[in-house]
Amino acid sequence: TNLINWGNNRVFSVELCYLIEKEENYDNKGIPIILQKINEYFYNDSSLLKTDGLFRVPGTLQVENEVKKLFDSTGGLGITISEIPEITPHDVASVLKTYFRELPQPLFNDKCFYSAVDLISNI
Repeated sequence: TNLINWGNNRVFSVELCYLIEKEENYDNKGIPIILQKINEYFYNDSSLLKTDGLFRVPGTLQVENEVKKLFDSTGGLGITISEIPEITPHDVASVLKTYFRELPQPLFNDKCFYSAVDLISNI
């Protein structure tokens, strides 16, 4: 498969809006491919979501770095996370946390954050 033709397939440390725009020809429905792939990993075996300490226990840094490099070199197309050797649910959760942590702009800016807090506090 010919990957995204922008010369740079990076998905980590990339503006979310830029990534969504770059991937729009791949029917991503406004969701970055990396998030779709992580969702697919857990959706295909929902028992993985019951892994003890899923988002608390860190994955293996070496595996996380390999997955990051794989996504940054391919844009995520053609990757099936469950086929990556020795990957664990903790590794995938760590990749997800790293993806959000490395976004250049926060997912929720100050205005959105406080609006969300107000909304939740009224539930």
